[in-house]
Amino acid sequence: MTHPNAIILRERVADGPTRRLVYHRLETGAYERREQLWRAAIEGWHTTGTEIVETLRIDRPEGHR
Repeated sequence: MTHPNAIILRERVADGPTRRLVYHRLETGAYERREQLWRAAIEGWHTTGTEIVETLRIDRPEGHR
């Protein structure tokens, strides 16, 4: 289940399933990163990998803040 405060980056590609990266904040201050693919025929989001990320920084272009 995705926590309501999770950071989600979703990508759509021309020849493949929609994918997303989901970051859940841990009590230690780090994040659990989940890579997921959308498989509607197989019950929705399917996790393909996880790892712990010590720090997370999101840079946005100037003018889009």
